[in-house]
Amino acid sequence: MAYTALAIDLDGTLLVGNTLPDAEREVIFRAKALGLKIIIATARWLDLAVQVTGPLNLTSPIIACSGAQVFDPTTGEDLVDHRLPSEIVRSIYQIVDNEDCIATATFDSETHLAGLPEPKVINHIPQIRWISSFSESCAGRPRMITVQGEQAVTSMKTALADRIDQLLLLDSVGPSGNLVLTITAANANKGSALIAACTHLGIDPGQVIAFGDTDGDLDMFAVAGRSVAMGQASRKVQNAATDTTAANTESGVAQFLNALFDSQAS
Repeated sequence: MAYTALAIDLDGTLLVGNTLPDAEREVIFRAKALGLKIIIATARWLDLAVQVTGPLNLTSPIIACSGAQVFDPTTGEDLVDHRLPSEIVRSIYQIVDNEDCIATATFDSETHLAGLPEPKVINHIPQIRWISSFSESCAGRPRMITVQGEQAVTSMKTALADRIDQLLLLDSVGPSGNLVLTITAANANKGSALIAACTHLGIDPGQVIAFGDTDGDLDMFAVAGRSVAMGQASRKVQNAATDTTAANTESGVAQFLNALFDSQAS
């Protein structure tokens, strides 16, 4: 089956920190020129994804919040929108407020941030609002909650152990290099989100090459026709992929795609 689309994770895959390297930018434009559709599939919330991918002028659906949201940039509408259960959200908020940690909760058009002194987030992207207490938030049900801080992550996993059938808990590495626990509804994952994006585009998931580096990308690997793990990914992630490339710090996506495109041209 011919490949007609790429599904690419951001942090630890296409990006180095918060930077899109020139080699990766160039290979995306090369892929677009060859007619491939580019689906971004990230744990970031939508605004942070668009912030770094905007210069690429992408029109295919964006998978954000680890699959809790699939956004169509051409219409400005959501194709998928999964929210966390209200009763569990209240429990999570109590843990966050009692722990020394950094946490976010992502809603429709803004993300609430707690755990940093407010001056540190002033002049950040306008969709982020600092709050002193999550328990006082009245923004509704979030798509995703993230927690940073070793003790807070441990406490959170322990407290939510009996609700695991309703949740998806994923460890990942954020732009700062810190371990991040991402919490979404159980039906929110990059695999089902990729299927939704492909249905919208009128293509089969088997026509997609997926790139990723963490456990959060495994569901995407399972439905894509070909999957590529980054060189720094764990052995578990590499074993789940059909291919492995160089690390993100070595422009592994560009290395793999340029070699593929060159072989197809010869």
